[in-house]
Amino acid sequence: MIRNGDFEPRLPRGTELYPVLVTFDTLCENPLLYRWIVDLCSTKGLLNGDGVRPVTLANVADYEALLACAVSGNPITRLLKERSGRWRNRRLDLQLFDADCPRRLPEMERIYSDCTGNMLEGFSAALRANAKQNALD
Repeated sequence: MIRNGDFEPRLPRGTELYPVLVTFDTLCENPLLYRWIVDLCSTKGLLNGDGVRPVTLANVADYEALLACAVSGNPITRLLKERSGRWRNRRLDLQLFDADCPRRLPEMERIYSDCTGNMLEGFSAALRANAKQNALD
């Protein structure tokens, strides 16, 4: 659709594409899996051709880390461009670790901290109430 101009003028036909397949599961990435994806895409006429970088697999956690990299000032396109070279067919989490990317978006980190803090506070209150009841018994 991009190459047909369906998104012009917002997205020009010649835009370099960096396909990322986001999964809910870890797919045990390895070069053979990536080769299978390339062959399947070639057969189906998907995610290949001029100006299309290699497909990157990302489970949801790695995708969040990829976005967190961008928030921290590390451009996603630079990271995905590197997947045409030494990071080709390698696990994204290893590349993100090598690039020293944060694992979570800052807002998600705050939400997680608030949530766990509230749970710990609730557990502590329940333990105090239980201890007080045991003392009365």
